[in-house]
Amino acid sequence: SVPNALLLKTLENPLPTTEYRARYKPAAAQRGQSVSAFFTQLETLQNADGGFGAAAGFASSPLDTAWALTALTPERTTSQPAQRAVGWLLAAQRADGSWYVGADEDGVVPTALAVQALQEYRNYTGVNAALSKARGWLMGQRSAATTWRDEHSTAQAVLAVAPGLTSSTTLAPTIAALEQAQRADGSWSSDPHVTAVVLRALWRTQQPNANPDLASVRGVVVNQSGQPIAGATVELVRSGLQVVTDANGAFSFSQLAPGSEQLRIQASGYLSLTSELALVSGQVLDLTNIMLRPATAANASTVTISGVARYSDDGTQ
Repeated sequence: SVPNALLLKTLENPLPTTEYRARYKPAAAQRGQSVSAFFTQLETLQNADGGFGAAAGFASSPLDTAWALTALTPERTTSQPAQRAVGWLLAAQRADGSWYVGADEDGVVPTALAVQALQEYRNYTGVNAALSKARGWLMGQRSAATTWRDEHSTAQAVLAVAPGLTSSTTLAPTIAALEQAQRADGSWSSDPHVTAVVLRALWRTQQPNANPDLASVRGVVVNQSGQPIAGATVELVRSGLQVVTDANGAFSFSQLAPGSEQLRIQASGYLSLTSELALVSGQVLDLTNIMLRPATAANASTVTISGVARYSDDGTQ
């Protein structure tokens, strides 16, 4: 949890800006304060065109509109102000998929923040297409070193791109570069904000489902005594994926498309096990301990297992 002193600091000296209001809302919520007045104050900053500027009277910008949309989730995701803001942001997207604040500025961070905001509105018409185009543009800006302009841009881009990927290996070189960029004092760029954003990016890519529309499966293979079976072959038949259990008997699959799947487990000296699974978007299917029975001439050939699906959007299980 966020230290109380940090929350209080965030709530000090309120500024009438869109970005401040957006930062104020989660801090107030974590403090247990009502956020209803916050929404009223934020919505007064919305321009007639549906976008948000830096403050009242300022022209709408992708950055501030993204901040506002982020703050409106999850309570006001379907509200009229949110719908208008989404419409403005979609209309402001460039033909190449990017968003810019100024013609002479780097568009990576504005585009990344717009994508992060729109991710929570992907059920809106046109949003998924916009996200796909923007993520394609962002990946095209990645350097030969698999990073973006600096550590802050890289972390923001990772946070934007990761939820749209079907394979975590795509960003593996970028994550490795970010980890190597950590300074001796533990920071990135000797900056608290940059360090916080990088930590968020690293955390996001370590979750079972960096893409919230995909699923994952995990479990532990054990014998009748509850001891782990290392080296068992675990296969998802329909996906054609296969792993081997580790020394603790554990296995996992991530970034899986939702739908029906067949799990097959085989280990030398044990009966093989097959089970039908139903995968749901955003799900972490935890099968816990899966017991294999020794293979003998007299035992039965059918084994069944059951699992419990657990999921939360903050990555905890």
